[in-house]
Amino acid sequence: MEKRTYPDVNPENAEEICRRIRADAESQARELVERARKESAVLIEHARQEAERKADEISRLLNAELEKLKDRMISATHLEKKRAIIEEKNKFAEAVIEAVKIEAGNFRNNVRYAEFLTKMIIEGARIVGSRTIDVFYSSADEKIVTAEFKSSLDSLAKKEIDENISFSFKPAEFHDIGVIIQSSDGRLVCDNRFLSRFHAVYDDVYTRLLKEAG
Repeated sequence: MEKRTYPDVNPENAEEICRRIRADAESQARELVERARKESAVLIEHARQEAERKADEISRLLNAELEKLKDRMISATHLEKKRAIIEEKNKFAEAVIEAVKIEAGNFRNNVRYAEFLTKMIIEGARIVGSRTIDVFYSSADEKIVTAEFKSSLDSLAKKEIDENISFSFKPAEFHDIGVIIQSSDGRLVCDNRFLSRFHAVYDDVYTRLLKEAG
């Protein structure tokens, strides 16, 4: 601020000096006000720019978080859709397998069931490889395992396996269709019941059903 100088005060110039002092004071006041205004404007502009910068940064961070949330929601939707598809495929596969089990149980009443039992016994006898065979069959098959059935089986086995082979038929406490074949000494066993054979290929069947389900 410029320093003001004034002449010595005397009665003749006192009023003029006072006027000049007041004018200088007013001028200095205006200068201070203008300087304050300019400094204030600079501060306000800096504050505005800082506020805009922070707003832009917050907006950027918010958009990034929104994108992450969107990705998570899309991922969760895909996972839920995949889970629902797998669940429906599982239901389909389980329904088919259950239907197969029911159909297998109904096969006992089929006219070809005796032929099926004969095939299971012959196959089991070949696997066991003994001349004396125990045949364990379901008590539900008593009406099928007749003397005529045994005689027919014995003739077929002597022709196709060993002429010295012999069978001992024993009812067992299981309801599944099929038979359990065992050497008479109990050392070799072939479980030719339907469910036992089915369980052996269950995983493969289940996987194929899932693929066929789409």
